[in-house]
Amino acid sequence: MIAGLTGRFITWIGVVELGIFAIFVYLASHSENYRLRKFIFILITTLLVLAFATHRLPDFNNPMLVAKIKFSANAMPFSQYANFDKATIGLILLGLLCKLAKFAADWRGILQRSLPIPSITTTIAILASLLLGFV
Repeated sequence: MIAGLTGRFITWIGVVELGIFAIFVYLASHSENYRLRKFIFILITTLLVLAFATHRLPDFNNPMLVAKIKFSANAMPFSQYANFDKATIGLILLGLLCKLAKFAADWRGILQRSLPIPSITTTIAILASLLLGFV
């Protein structure tokens, strides 16, 4: 937040908006015994994520990194912005929703559940590109 404020990528109102978002994420993740309350907090959190993603909440100044570059003669111009708000939302979600892996057994469980997905996806993508003649 300090870097965002000093770099003028976020205003104090934006900090408050992110704080409110963090509170709802926390409440959604700690309402296990109350299904309706948990549903309401998840719904509010989802609506806030959508509001941030569609720039409905002001007070974030996303600097342009790449301005109107054309990758080929017939291509549309491409611009890229550094989205401080989206990165911060991701960090808040990771920080408040993900459990820490403290022991080797935790890491083994994580790897056993997560490694097959990128492995299968990569294999399918390579086979499809070979079969379609892209490679």
